[in-house]
Amino acid sequence: MSTRTTTSEQNGSGLPSPGSEENVLLTAWEEALGEVLAEQQQHWSRERVLIEAQATATIAELRSEVAKLRCEFDRRINERLAGLRDGAPGPRGEPGPRGEPGSPGRDGRLRNVMEWSGRVHYRGDVIVHGGSTWWCASDTGHPPPHDDWTCIASAGRDGHTPTIRGTWSPEGDYGMLDVVAHNGGSFVALRDNPGVCPGEGWQALCLPGKRGHQGPRGERGERGPQGQPAPTIVAWEIDRQKYAIRPVMSDGSVGVLLELRGLFEQYDDEVR
Repeated sequence: MSTRTTTSEQNGSGLPSPGSEENVLLTAWEEALGEVLAEQQQHWSRERVLIEAQATATIAELRSEVAKLRCEFDRRINERLAGLRDGAPGPRGEPGPRGEPGSPGRDGRLRNVMEWSGRVHYRGDVIVHGGSTWWCASDTGHPPPHDDWTCIASAGRDGHTPTIRGTWSPEGDYGMLDVVAHNGGSFVALRDNPGVCPGEGWQALCLPGKRGHQGPRGERGERGPQGQPAPTIVAWEIDRQKYAIRPVMSDGSVGVLLELRGLFEQYDDEVR
């Protein structure tokens, strides 16, 4: 069962009871835990500053690459426009004399298209059979495909559509045209069971760009507002059955449960 007590139990005079080993131990642990929490907060602050600096550097690199691409795009457009201006067409010439009329051609009209019905079809008939369109080259009762028929349009095959599969995983089951992301790039599978990515079974679609040159150092920003004071330990929750304590902070939150049984056992072994 857990109970809560203040940092030091008080007697009538407001001081710890003389000879109270429990109060002395709790006071020592309070000071030690306060130092550990302070060091941990400093470590978190340093990690946050490092992450913000890395994010700022990455954004600067992306902006630099976009600026380079924009300059290259503008340069190519200007070159193409300059070429068009240099090669302007000349004036239109006079029309030539009218040519002699040609010989009459064959009737180019296509007959009505019908479904294959199993009956006899005659030369020039156009039918649809098996998803394809056929022209009858000779009177016949044979269904296409056959030498009596000429294929005008073949039936299409089911197409394959790329499938986005997220980040590549060694345990994944991938098929042809599956698209995955890996190490900052993207790859498409060339066959079923393409194997390890990247590899012979994968085709790169895009790869991460090279690191650009470092830009000039920016100006120092203004000092930010002062942060809120960190919470402090105001009390302890004691679990006497488990030989454990838990700090209670000034903001009302509760810290991590600290197991002390091992320390008590070590102390008992040393004083024997």
